[in-house]
Amino acid sequence: MDVNSAIAVEKEIAADTIGTIFAATRGHFLPYVEESSIELVALLTHYYEGIRKSATDSLLETVRTFYDLSNPPEWRPGKISVSRRIHITITRVNTDSASRVSPLTVMSWS
Repeated sequence: MDVNSAIAVEKEIAADTIGTIFAATRGHFLPYVEESSIELVALLTHYYEGIRKSATDSLLETVRTFYDLSNPPEWRPGKISVSRRIHITITRVNTDSASRVSPLTVMSWS
């Protein structure tokens, strides 16, 4: 039996907060990104829609924050910058987590 309870609402708030904390603390949150992402991915299949939405939003916020941490060059029309130097920690965490996060995030949008 799937019942929406106060615990589910607390999980929703916690899932939503993880992405916000990473966006605010940026590089200082890197040691916790992988573990947090694994927990968020587990919440993508939760019965309560609010938790699934918050987990998806936080995972997308994680992707946005990783992009910001990569120090992207300013966009110019007609020019695509393919090569970019990325900090080794971000590369390791990103490649380890991407294989788990990407398929489930896309699946939750379907």
